[in-house]
Amino acid sequence: MMHAIRMLITRRLGGRVRRLGAWAGSVALIAAAVVAGPAAVPARAAQGDLACAAQFTMAMSPALKPGGSASVNVTASLSNCTSANGNYARLQSATATASGTATADGAGKGPCGVLFTAQGTGTITWSDKSTSTIQFTVNTDPTNGTVTFHCVITGGTLNNDGDTVVPVISGAQCTSGGLQSMSAHMAVDFA
Repeated sequence: MMHAIRMLITRRLGGRVRRLGAWAGSVALIAAAVVAGPAAVPARAAQGDLACAAQFTMAMSPALKPGGSASVNVTASLSNCTSANGNYARLQSATATASGTATADGAGKGPCGVLFTAQGTGTITWSDKSTSTIQFTVNTDPTNGTVTFHCVITGGTLNNDGDTVVPVISGAQCTSGGLQSMSAHMAVDFA
């Protein structure tokens, strides 16, 4: 059929054969695609490995104030964990500890009027006694990007999984020196 279309165009239009031949070929490919239907849809990403409710507290030393920096110590608990894909059903809960540093660029609507970014490393100990090493970043300063908590598992159980979430700040302890501690809760989905 394609040959017949090309021959008809050649007879009527003479010197424009190359352009119209290519055009007719394109029309034929489009027609074939319409008849064959849409291409197969690529597979979706795998379901998350583990979803948990999380609560964490971050303590600053010294208290963090605008323009300052502090050491941070983090304690966290993960509970009600479920594995949508079934690969980590044995993990029901966990505790975590981490440490790092925080810097506050300026004052704002953050906890105790302090906008900060913190980062560090730590360890998660799961209910089955296995462990994971982590790297984390907390950002409450919108001038440094999206306000989020980001965690990546760098070793052990769930290696290379991670999540980025918006934490809900549930408490802050303020002193005259600045932010002494902050608590937050969130839902995490390690994938």
